Amino acid sequence: MYNCYRGFKKHVAVLHLYTFGDLGRYQNMTNYKLAKLNDCNNDLKKHWYVEYQFLHPEKKEWIRFRLWISNKLKTAAARREKASELVKQTNLWLKNGGNPFSAENVRGKLVTEALDTVLEKKQSYCRPRTYHTYHHVIKLFKQFLVYRKKEKLILDEMNFPIAQDFLDWCIID
Repeated sequence: MYNCYRGFKKHVAVLHLYTFGDLGRYQNMTNYKLAKLNDCNNDLKKHWYVEYQFLHPEKKEWIRFRLWISNKLKTAAARREKASELVKQTNLWLKNGGNPFSAENVRGKLVTEALDTVLEKKQSYCRPRTYHTYHHVIKLFKQFLVYRKKEKLILDEMNFPIAQDFLDWCIID
């Protein structure tokens, strides 16, 4: 026969741990798993990536995020160097409270600020020429916003007609 009292006692003990802060082994639980390199068994013909996982706030499932390492890096040493840089940056971001699901990353942010953030992140793993292209297009977009008097455009207000207007402006001007 099942002893209800013993089950109840166990739940009360867990509640006590959470209520009074004596969490013991539960204190070190985080909502992320640190980034690590997946080098595909040192195979240079495959795509290497740095992977970290984050606990989805609603689904309570671990979601994988991958940062790909360019195949333009032809040696394992070059790829490992790039990977160690990405791992260090990603782990620091996670330890400082970074959250890929956070709505505060986007809500109320100016388009120009968001683009600068993306550009900063891209710089760490893009080739210099690619970064230069991104930088140039963002600079053009900022000029377009000034020309149209929309410097204070919020990311939530960005839509397809504005993007189309930008492309038309690039072609015409």
